[in-house]
Amino acid sequence: MTDDAQKAGVQRDMVVQLGCKDKQNDLTQPVRIIEVFHKGNSSRPETSNKTMDSSYTLLLATDRMDLSAEVIALIYRYRWQVELFFRWFKCILGCTHLISLSKNGVSIQ
Repeated sequence: MTDDAQKAGVQRDMVVQLGCKDKQNDLTQPVRIIEVFHKGNSSRPETSNKTMDSSYTLLLATDRMDLSAEVIALIYRYRWQVELFFRWFKCILGCTHLISLSKNGVSIQ
């Protein structure tokens, strides 16, 4: 594992074959599992009713063997930012759906 991957929080990067012994021949595509540790921000803990710890470990499953582990972890973080934006868009602004998909339509809304 590279130094960049470790700095990005990647703890493990492995390629596995899914399925039990009887079904492994049916599932020919290998899957890549990346374990990423996220150290929480102590000044603003994001706690849930299940844990008081803001640090957590993610297991990301992908079939992208061409990307490095740190790039996949970064893509997931950006994907989560997009999810948070749409949550804000729907809840705070009260927009349940887009009226138009064009740039002008979105700016009017």
